[in-house]
Amino acid sequence: MIGLKISIRQAIWPMLCILLFSGCAYFNTFYNAQQYYKAAEKIRLEKFGQSLPSSGIDAYMNAIKKSAIVIEKYPDSRFRKPAIILMAKSRFHIGEYNQSQQLFLQIRGKYPEEKSEAEYWLSLCKWKKGKLQPALMELRGQLKETDDDALKARIYFSLADIHLETKQNDEAMDYLVLGAEHMDNPNERAEIYFRIADLAMASEDYDMAIEASKNVIRNSLTPKRVEDANLKLVKIYRTTEDWDEVSDLIKKLLGDESFKSIWGKLELELAKLDLANGNMESAMSRLNGVAADYSRTETSAEAYFMLGETALFTHHDFESALKSYTQTSKEFGNTPFKKRAQVKEREINSFLASLRTIASIRASAALPDTAESDSVKVIKEDSFGISAYPSALYNVGELWAFHFENSDSAVPYFQEISDSLEASELMPKAMYTLVFLLKEAGKDAEADAYKESILSEYPKSDYADGIRKSYGIEHKPDPNHLQLLKAESLMMHDAKKAISTYMTITDSDSTEEFGLKAAYALAHYYDISAVEPDSAIKYYQWMETRFPNSESYLQISQRYQTMVRLMASMQQDTVKTDDRD
Repeated sequence: MIGLKISIRQAIWPMLCILLFSGCAYFNTFYNAQQYYKAAEKIRLEKFGQSLPSSGIDAYMNAIKKSAIVIEKYPDSRFRKPAIILMAKSRFHIGEYNQSQQLFLQIRGKYPEEKSEAEYWLSLCKWKKGKLQPALMELRGQLKETDDDALKARIYFSLADIHLETKQNDEAMDYLVLGAEHMDNPNERAEIYFRIADLAMASEDYDMAIEASKNVIRNSLTPKRVEDANLKLVKIYRTTEDWDEVSDLIKKLLGDESFKSIWGKLELELAKLDLANGNMESAMSRLNGVAADYSRTETSAEAYFMLGETALFTHHDFESALKSYTQTSKEFGNTPFKKRAQVKEREINSFLASLRTIASIRASAALPDTAESDSVKVIKEDSFGISAYPSALYNVGELWAFHFENSDSAVPYFQEISDSLEASELMPKAMYTLVFLLKEAGKDAEADAYKESILSEYPKSDYADGIRKSYGIEHKPDPNHLQLLKAESLMMHDAKKAISTYMTITDSDSTEEFGLKAAYALAHYYDISAVEPDSAIKYYQWMETRFPNSESYLQISQRYQTMVRLMASMQQDTVKTDDRD
């Protein structure tokens, strides 16, 4: 009897072990799928409004793989249905909308108790596949049909996402608030309020941004989100110039060890407060302190960027600014200030290079070393000076005015080009810029003088057109413009008349706007269509003489030079033949 019991126990035990371990296997596999999905969702929520990073995509992919194992290897387990749902959601979040849609259709058909959930996700698939209005109608209908607060919250959030995508931010904000009110999970509710705070700040609804940020602090169980929300409050109070609130909040946070990880950012905020209130010495001291105390961090990178901005725009200390901007990306390679710092580096280097060019040319031409001189004359025969000097002057003026926010320093450089140089293609451009800068400075009489110079000296230029549009000046069409349009329309059906019209234009108009276009058309006709190289060379030469640096001439210059050489070679051959005869 005892032996029988032992044999039965021995027979049953392996079966129990198999059942136990197989049950553990599919439970563990599904548990792993859930953990990957939760990790992916956390990343997605934290990166809301941005593209999903690779870490999030990888987590969703792992959730799909683990779910697939449960579905394929354990088709009769109780985890099959949740595994299919988890896979369908994961495929949706990585952009596989067709596969997700097929899975949710399967879920709706096979599991009636999941109908509401499946229909919600099917509506989202429609939205992502471009069927916006049907998706909106379905989601609004589902709101009326369900009593499930959790599902209602998700529907509200999806409606918010759709309205954000279509730039209807006010409607999106309303849906987010409704969704937050229906959300049971405090951590998820905190994420929604964080989104609301961002939207409110973007629309300058600072009261709502403050309230939403406070709700993040009240609800979030994530220390980083609490830190971010407090920093957001600091920025809002600073933006609204609520100095007492911002000062009290920063002092409170600096006195709390649990916020030690953001102390550097808070010190930066104090520096920004000093700058806003004109306490320059205190601001510089704080920024240098942050740069030293939090070196090689995102915080020190921002400190260096701010030091560069202050050196450039407040002190016009270009060398110091350049050092600070250069150090910005060295401190922290992924700093959001990297590109802006690099742009400023290039601008300052270009500015300093142009100043060196100006000084060098002035020295070589024995010119006075001041931009204000009205007696500067660049020698026309000096090809280096005639091209480099006005360009350097214009570059310095442009950078002063439109990049370094100092129009007063820019004006003398533009005036030297327009008033003192004997000839430069930059003259009308410099005059046009002066009209804008002087008008903005309230110097209407000086601006009007340059305006009249452009209209009288460069009436056919784009700058004159710009002046006429800005001042509402009526402009009669140029006869040669009308002739050019006529020739272009004739070319298809009456080439002889078209060529005659083009010739009339080149005889009477040597401007780039009309004469050059007519000469180009004539040269092209005689070169390609009529095959009369002598006539083609004549008009190519017309272009070379008048507009050697124009885009039109540069396009045909190689062809022109080749034709000249061929014609010269043919003439030599003809001479040799005549001599033999």
